[in-house]
Amino acid sequence: GHVEMYCGDGIICGHGSGRPSYKDLVAYCKSRYNSWASGGWRKGLVAVKRYIQDDAVTEPEEPKLSGWRQNEDGTKSFYLGNTGDCVRNSWYLDTDGKWYWFDGAGRMVINTWYQYKGDWYYLGADGAMVKGLQASGRKWYYLDQDGKLSMDPVTLTPDQDGALRWPGMGE
Repeated sequence: GHVEMYCGDGIICGHGSGRPSYKDLVAYCKSRYNSWASGGWRKGLVAVKRYIQDDAVTEPEEPKLSGWRQNEDGTKSFYLGNTGDCVRNSWYLDTDGKWYWFDGAGRMVINTWYQYKGDWYYLGADGAMVKGLQASGRKWYYLDQDGKLSMDPVTLTPDQDGALRWPGMGE
Protein backbone atom coordinates (compact mmCIF):
# COMPACT_ATOMS: atom_id res chain seq x y z
CA GLY A 1 0.00 0.00 0.00
CA HIS A 2 0.83 3.64 -0.15
CA VAL A 3 0.91 5.92 2.95
CA GLU A 4 0.96 9.71 2.90
CA MET A 5 1.01 12.26 5.70
CA TYR A 6 1.22 16.01 6.14
CA CYS A 7 4.77 17.18 6.97
CA GLY A 8 4.18 20.95 7.29
CA ASP A 9 4.50 24.05 5.09
CA GLY A 10 2.17 22.58 2.48
CA ILE A 11 4.35 19.49 1.94
CA ILE A 12 2.96 15.97 2.01
CA CYS A 13 5.26 12.99 2.58
CA GLY A 14 4.35 9.75 0.93
CA HIS A 15 5.85 6.35 0.46
CA GLY A 16 4.82 2.96 -0.74
CA SER A 17 7.15 0.12 -1.52
CA GLY A 18 9.90 2.58 -2.50
CA ARG A 19 11.59 5.60 -0.92
CA PRO A 20 9.57 8.44 0.66
CA SER A 21 8.78 11.32 -1.70
CA TYR A 22 7.90 14.95 -0.96
CA LYS A 23 5.21 16.72 -2.93
CA ASP A 24 3.45 20.06 -2.80
CA LEU A 25 0.19 19.28 -0.96
CA VAL A 26 -2.11 21.66 -2.84
CA ALA A 27 -0.80 20.67 -6.29
CA TYR A 28 -0.96 16.97 -5.36
CA CYS A 29 -4.56 17.12 -4.10
CA LYS A 30 -5.79 19.20 -7.04
CA SER A 31 -4.16 16.97 -9.65
CA ARG A 32 -5.16 13.71 -7.97
CA TYR A 33 -8.79 14.65 -7.35
CA ASN A 34 -9.24 17.42 -9.95
CA SER A 35 -12.30 18.82 -8.18
CA TRP A 36 -13.51 19.96 -4.82
CA ALA A 37 -16.16 18.14 -2.84
CA SER A 38 -19.00 20.24 -1.42
CA GLY A 39 -17.80 22.09 1.67
CA GLY A 40 -14.12 21.79 0.79
CA TRP A 41 -11.83 18.82 0.22
CA ARG A 42 -12.84 15.32 -0.80
CA LYS A 43 -13.56 12.66 1.78
CA GLY A 44 -10.35 11.18 3.11
CA LEU A 45 -8.52 14.50 3.23
CA VAL A 46 -10.39 15.95 6.19
CA ALA A 47 -7.36 15.84 8.51
CA VAL A 48 -5.28 17.69 5.92
CA LYS A 49 -7.99 20.32 5.46
CA ARG A 50 -7.32 21.65 8.94
CA TYR A 51 -3.75 22.51 7.99
CA ILE A 52 -3.88 23.85 4.46
CA GLN A 53 -6.50 24.95 1.97
CA ASP A 54 -5.56 27.48 -0.68
CA ASP A 55 -8.72 29.55 -0.20
CA ALA A 56 -8.08 30.06 3.53
CA VAL A 57 -7.73 33.68 4.64
CA THR A 58 -5.57 34.60 7.59
CA GLU A 59 -5.77 37.97 9.30
CA PRO A 60 -2.45 39.72 9.94
CA GLU A 61 -1.68 40.25 13.62
CA GLU A 62 -2.04 43.84 14.82
CA PRO A 63 1.33 45.30 15.85
CA LYS A 64 1.62 45.77 19.62
CA LEU A 65 2.22 49.25 20.98
CA SER A 66 5.48 49.67 22.83
CA GLY A 67 7.09 52.54 24.72
CA TRP A 68 5.99 56.09 25.49
CA ARG A 69 2.97 57.55 23.64
CA GLN A 70 1.51 61.07 23.72
CA ASN A 71 -2.28 60.95 24.21
CA GLU A 72 -4.70 63.31 22.45
CA ASP A 73 -5.34 65.16 25.73
CA GLY A 74 -1.61 65.91 26.12
CA THR A 75 -0.95 63.28 28.79
CA LYS A 76 1.50 60.42 28.31
CA SER A 77 1.08 56.65 28.55
CA PHE A 78 3.60 53.83 28.49
CA TYR A 79 2.92 50.61 26.58
CA LEU A 80 4.54 47.28 27.34
CA GLY A 81 5.79 45.67 24.12
CA ASN A 82 5.22 42.10 25.24
CA THR A 83 1.45 42.65 25.68
CA GLY A 84 0.77 45.96 23.94
CA ASP A 85 -1.16 47.09 27.03
CA CYS A 86 -0.51 50.40 28.77
CA VAL A 87 0.63 50.52 32.39
CA ARG A 88 -2.40 51.14 34.68
CA ASN A 89 -2.64 51.69 38.45
CA SER A 90 1.01 50.88 38.78
CA TRP A 91 4.56 52.18 39.04
CA TYR A 92 6.88 51.85 36.05
CA LEU A 93 10.69 52.01 36.28
CA ASP A 94 11.99 53.48 33.02
CA THR A 95 15.39 52.79 31.50
CA ASP A 96 16.45 56.24 32.76
CA GLY A 97 16.18 54.87 36.33
CA LYS A 98 13.16 57.03 37.19
CA TRP A 99 9.86 55.81 38.63
CA TYR A 100 6.52 56.95 37.13
CA TRP A 101 2.96 56.35 38.39
CA PHE A 102 0.07 55.67 35.97
CA ASP A 103 -3.60 56.04 36.91
CA GLY A 104 -6.47 53.65 36.10
CA ALA A 105 -6.84 55.13 32.60
CA GLY A 106 -3.14 54.53 31.91
CA ARG A 107 -2.23 58.24 32.08
CA MET A 108 1.05 59.32 33.69
CA VAL A 109 0.37 61.37 36.85
CA ILE A 110 2.25 64.70 37.10
CA ASN A 111 2.72 67.68 39.48
CA THR A 112 0.98 66.17 42.48
CA TRP A 113 1.29 64.29 45.74
CA TYR A 114 0.26 60.64 45.51
CA GLN A 115 -0.36 58.23 48.39
CA TYR A 116 0.60 54.61 47.76
CA LYS A 117 0.38 51.88 50.41
CA GLY A 118 0.35 54.45 53.21
CA ASP A 119 3.37 56.44 51.97
CA TRP A 120 3.31 59.81 50.21
CA TYR A 121 5.26 60.50 47.00
CA TYR A 122 5.61 63.61 44.88
CA LEU A 123 5.42 63.26 41.09
CA GLY A 124 7.14 66.14 39.30
CA ALA A 125 6.38 68.06 36.11
CA ASP A 126 7.97 65.29 34.02
CA GLY A 127 5.97 62.64 35.93
CA ALA A 128 9.05 61.19 37.62
CA MET A 129 9.03 60.45 41.34
CA VAL A 130 10.92 63.24 43.15
CA LYS A 131 13.68 62.52 45.68
CA GLY A 132 15.35 65.03 48.00
CA LEU A 133 13.97 68.48 48.85
CA GLN A 134 10.71 69.54 47.21
CA ALA A 135 8.93 72.88 47.52
CA SER A 136 5.16 72.68 47.52
CA GLY A 137 3.19 75.84 48.18
CA ARG A 138 5.15 77.81 50.80
CA LYS A 139 6.59 74.67 52.43
CA TRP A 140 9.59 72.43 51.89
CA TYR A 141 9.42 68.64 52.10
CA TYR A 142 12.07 65.93 52.18
CA LEU A 143 11.57 62.76 50.11
CA ASP A 144 13.99 59.94 50.91
CA GLN A 145 16.06 57.75 48.53
CA ASP A 146 12.91 55.69 47.74
CA GLY A 147 10.87 58.83 47.04
CA LYS A 148 8.81 58.48 50.25
CA LEU A 149 7.90 61.59 52.21
CA SER A 150 10.05 61.58 55.35
CA MET A 151 8.50 62.62 58.65
CA ASP A 152 11.83 62.25 60.46
CA PRO A 153 13.93 65.31 61.30
CA VAL A 154 16.43 66.12 58.54
CA THR A 155 19.83 67.61 59.28
CA LEU A 156 21.26 69.83 56.60
CA THR A 157 25.04 70.11 56.70
CA PRO A 158 27.20 72.67 54.93
CA ASP A 159 29.79 71.44 52.42
CA GLN A 160 33.30 72.94 51.99
CA ASP A 161 31.81 75.96 50.18
CA GLY A 162 29.09 76.53 52.79
CA ALA A 163 26.23 75.24 50.62
CA LEU A 164 23.69 73.18 52.55
CA ARG A 165 23.45 69.50 51.69
CA TRP A 166 20.70 67.09 52.61
CA PRO A 167 20.91 63.33 53.23
CA GLY A 168 21.37 61.18 50.13
CA MET A 169 22.42 64.05 47.88
CA GLY A 170 25.16 62.94 45.48
CA GLU A 171 28.67 64.30 45.78
